[in-house]
Amino acid sequence: MDESFFRSRIDKTVWEYADGRNMVPAPIFEIPENFQSTSLLLAGTSGIRNLSDYKVKKIIDSWAEVLPTLSVEHLWIAPKISQKNFDAIAKMPNLKAL
Repeated sequence: MDESFFRSRIDKTVWEYADGRNMVPAPIFEIPENFQSTSLLLAGTSGIRNLSDYKVKKIIDSWAEVLPTLSVEHLWIAPKISQKNFDAIAKMPNLKAL
């Protein structure tokens, strides 16, 4: 096998569909009430600038209530997550990948 065989696979990851589309969704911080996707990327707080610390905490705390109700199969999360939210993730019925 030559180098081109490997080079053609370097850009492929487990997070791509067979046709090459990237399946990593756009990051969101506040989960909408009508969220229907099977993939969710929960953004961390580093990019949140227009919300008070109080509002940020309320949103993050709300994740624990919302996550177990979602039909999400693939979940990406920020490196830091509370135990309460991690426990909520463990209750997600359709979760296949974290």
